[in-house]
Amino acid sequence: MSKALRFYAPGSDRRHHGGSEKKLFEEFGLQRSLSDSDINLIVSSWNFLKKRLSSFAPKVFIGYLEARTDSKKMFPDFAHVNIAELATNVEFRSRACNCVASLNYIIPHLKRSFPVLQCPALKNLKTKYNQHIDILKSLGIIWVKAMQEELDKKIFTDDVRVVWKKLFSVLKEHVSEF
Repeated sequence: MSKALRFYAPGSDRRHHGGSEKKLFEEFGLQRSLSDSDINLIVSSWNFLKKRLSSFAPKVFIGYLEARTDSKKMFPDFAHVNIAELATNVEFRSRACNCVASLNYIIPHLKRSFPVLQCPALKNLKTKYNQHIDILKSLGIIWVKAMQEELDKKIFTDDVRVVWKKLFSVLKEHVSEF
């Protein structure tokens, strides 16, 4: 982890935590990586996105499947469906919406009052993706591109773009670090 992204418990004067660094990152890392204004931008832009979930979620998934052709094996029910047909496939759209809507559960855990360890989805992120960091990198790029297409220019500002990229970068660090 770079020094710029190294986080320590409040009041800690130690710079080398050794084995306890993992615990400190899990307890404080995401919250210390994102400022209150970052979290507020994520929450407010998410509030707009979830109103357009039925068009946004399929864009993210289709964009991912187009960018990573090997990823169809992750979705066996749709592995033999032409990507062009997925946009109108009711089952695919439903699953994409349900998956993306899970952020309604995750986003509150970004706030300072919720330690990362209290969010099972963030804990399980390491288990699921620590061997597939490239998935998070690709997903972050596709997510931001789909947001740009979906949101009005007044809502999708440079600050919003930067903070969502930052969030995916922080999640990638969280998954890959320990």
